[in-house]
Amino acid sequence: LNRFRTAKDSYLKDLGAHEGRITEFNDLTEELGDVNHRIEVRGKSMLILEAVATSAQETIRTLIDDPVTAALQTVYQDDTLAFRTEIERTADRMEVTFQILRDGEETPGPIIDSEGGGLADVVTFTMRICLFRLLGCSGPLLLDEPFRHLDRHALPRVIGFARQVAEQMGYALSAVTHSPVIAR
Repeated sequence: LNRFRTAKDSYLKDLGAHEGRITEFNDLTEELGDVNHRIEVRGKSMLILEAVATSAQETIRTLIDDPVTAALQTVYQDDTLAFRTEIERTADRMEVTFQILRDGEETPGPIIDSEGGGLADVVTFTMRICLFRLLGCSGPLLLDEPFRHLDRHALPRVIGFARQVAEQMGYALSAVTHSPVIAR
């Protein structure tokens, strides 16, 4: 009888442990299902984010790259010039780079060094106009020495371009300048 009671106690103890393991197994199976669901949701979210990023790149090309390219081609009278924004996803962030292209090839060196900085003046002016429009701003656009690095031959073309853009967009442009050409 004592051996029976000891065996019964041992059995009940083992049965309790077994039921605990079954409960733990069921809990872990449920948790695994939740984790798998979260992984699936994250995977789908990544696909959506990549689609949004691709769409954003195309929008940027239309709203920024195309106008900046038009400005460069107008000011420098060179149809081989183009501007391109590249958005690249790294492990933990998005990186944006700007490129000036000539005949489809990236120009060597930083933008600011090319054309004595005048190229950068045209790019930054046009990007300001684009951002001003994208943000829905309606007031005057204030510029500080907007074309200070531009050579005197390109200056009349950039002023004509700036005037045309301002008129088309309905913006007033105000500039601080030391250039009598710009002031006129």
